[in-house]
Amino acid sequence: MKSDPRVLVAVPTYGRPHFLPRIIANFDRLQYANKKLVIINDDPRTKYSFNPDSFSHSWNNINIVNLENEIPMPISKKRNLFLDWDWDVIFYLDDDDVFLPDRITNHLKIYNKYPNIDVVKNASFFITHDGTLSINNSFLTMDFSITKNGVNKAGKFNEDILGSGEDADWWHRIANTCNIHGFENKKLADYVYWFSGSNYHVSSHCCEGKQEELNNLSQFVGNYLANNKYEKYINLFPDYESYDSVIELCNKVKECTGDKSMLAIDWINDQCTGIIQKSHDYPPIDINEVISLSKSRLEDSCKGNDSEICPGIRAQQHPGAYYALNKFFLRNKFDCLIEIGTGSGGLTEFLCTALPNVEVHSFDSYPLVCAYTQERFDQKRFDTYSNLTYYNLDCFEEETIKKIQELTANKKTCWMFDGGNKNKEFNTYMPISKPGEFLLLHDFARNLKKYTELYQEKKRWRWHEAGWGPVESLNLDKVEWANETLLEYCVWGVYKRH
Repeated sequence: MKSDPRVLVAVPTYGRPHFLPRIIANFDRLQYANKKLVIINDDPRTKYSFNPDSFSHSWNNINIVNLENEIPMPISKKRNLFLDWDWDVIFYLDDDDVFLPDRITNHLKIYNKYPNIDVVKNASFFITHDGTLSINNSFLTMDFSITKNGVNKAGKFNEDILGSGEDADWWHRIANTCNIHGFENKKLADYVYWFSGSNYHVSSHCCEGKQEELNNLSQFVGNYLANNKYEKYINLFPDYESYDSVIELCNKVKECTGDKSMLAIDWINDQCTGIIQKSHDYPPIDINEVISLSKSRLEDSCKGNDSEICPGIRAQQHPGAYYALNKFFLRNKFDCLIEIGTGSGGLTEFLCTALPNVEVHSFDSYPLVCAYTQERFDQKRFDTYSNLTYYNLDCFEEETIKKIQELTANKKTCWMFDGGNKNKEFNTYMPISKPGEFLLLHDFARNLKKYTELYQEKKRWRWHEAGWGPVESLNLDKVEWANETLLEYCVWGVYKRH
């Protein structure tokens, strides 16, 4: 790595003018000189410009590219456009996310210390979710920097992927070809993932069913047009107030521990470009409200990778899954429930609330994979449920299998598999389940026909990880299909033990 590498901050944008002033302020605040910001806009309705004449220092390191296209470009193709610029290290930044001022210098220190490294990734990052800002330890596909040599090894984004998923595909190739320096350090967290600041997505490739969002966007654009006196052109100005408010609160979160590690925030400046602190307490789950809302959203197609079941609680579930699970539990009574795969804990809390008289035992190990340790749920919230026990154990270890056998002995048990290898989890525990018990697998497709129907035609869910298709086949010798069509519609497969 050269001593003064050229750094490119790459920002794809579509239909979100309210974020771009903060992006420019963010770029200016980055503590590194040899940097360039490139914004590529493919919204045919709006053109952006940046006029630095009114500022006292040079802004010749900002480029805004307005593509002359009639329809939005696939995000995979747009991300590839940045790779043609002159750079040594590239940082992708979605237009609603934020870098802390030391982001570039943090990464360059590592590149200089380890010359053979192609990629730098810190598993600790800030996340805004449902009005809160906290530090999370998890996995984000685009939260990393990569060198030119790394891109040469991994190749470019797959332009055959027209919608979302291009980032996960690229990271998979990077992980298999590049030298990655992965670490977890909350004190060095320098990335803010703006989870719930806006409903718009970068380069959404279609606008069907989004009239309300388009109307809101028109209002935002209208405000800018009134202020800037442009017909369809927006001249951007750096919004330091919004950016600095984000960084101020991030620094407060870094200093907090325990109960104070999660602070509530409000949106200011057009609802989602800045944050301020306020006090906040989360109410317990209203199970009737959750089920009612879930029923109303049963026909939804997949719009993300999770669903909020009440303030502060999220789960990687189709929003209709809670209604379907509740119907299932009303027909079938259990003494014990084994959940493999705790994740962010939202489904776990739903199960504890919906089944107050059932023992819920949730297992999830957080192994070091590329040095990532994940802490995705609030243990203090878990402690409020008298029927819940969480175990940080590998479900495939002999001691864990023995423990689960002891927990389920002489108890009618419901088995739910939603961990990292659902077919293997099913095959491991099906033999020790008892006749008459149910075994459920998430991210499920029973066969190619169902996969096509649920995942491709109806777009019910994005991840297919269980049932038909995965590398490890299901052992169905001692089970029968339970015909739980409502749960299957929410990508849960249900089998009953003979």
